[in-house]
Amino acid sequence: MDESITWALYVDDSYSYKWKEVTASGDDYVYTEDGQQKTLQKESDGHGGYHYFIQTEEGSKRVLIDNKLDVRNGFPKYYVLKCSGQEDQVHLWSPVISRLAEMYLNRAEANAKLGNDVLALEDVNMIRSRAGIPDIGLHTMANLGDKSVLDVVLEERQLELAYEGHRKVDVFRNGRTMNREYPGTHLSGNSPIYTIPANDNAVVEYLPEGQLLIHEGLTQNP
Repeated sequence: MDESITWALYVDDSYSYKWKEVTASGDDYVYTEDGQQKTLQKESDGHGGYHYFIQTEEGSKRVLIDNKLDVRNGFPKYYVLKCSGQEDQVHLWSPVISRLAEMYLNRAEANAKLGNDVLALEDVNMIRSRAGIPDIGLHTMANLGDKSVLDVVLEERQLELAYEGHRKVDVFRNGRTMNREYPGTHLSGNSPIYTIPANDNAVVEYLPEGQLLIHEGLTQNP
């Protein structure tokens, strides 16, 4: 990472990363293209900040503003350190079996499915308040837009429990489609998988070979 250079990263229609070097000018970011200086478009995020966009031949693309990153095989290199570093050991992590935040989110999901929308949002907002999100970022029945209360709960689970192995189960448990429309090694091969519906055979785990050998009547999942 080079903190002296700022990038505006975006994803093109083939799910590849692209970026432009930009320079901050107040709340704006400017860059040079074909010898001309241009300014990223911006719109309020509703929380005192902005979302930024760049115009490309494929249309408007939302960008991520970050310091210049090292790149490997065309992918900016990010390191997830959430589940590591216990006792200063890089690969050591003892997972917490029962987390208070997860308990709140479990209850929020149950209340959302029971139609207890206000109670569900109270639990979600409990998590967000603990994370230091200001009141303007809390959820109410009036500011959900086109989202359902269950949408909000599952989004909060995605944020709170990121990189802890919950996402797949959360999506398929609720009969939803896993969206993998983003850059990554899962796009390699002649038939890249972009979305996986809950009824896809890929959702079903293979039976362990040891169990197939012990129980002659078992057949492998498709």
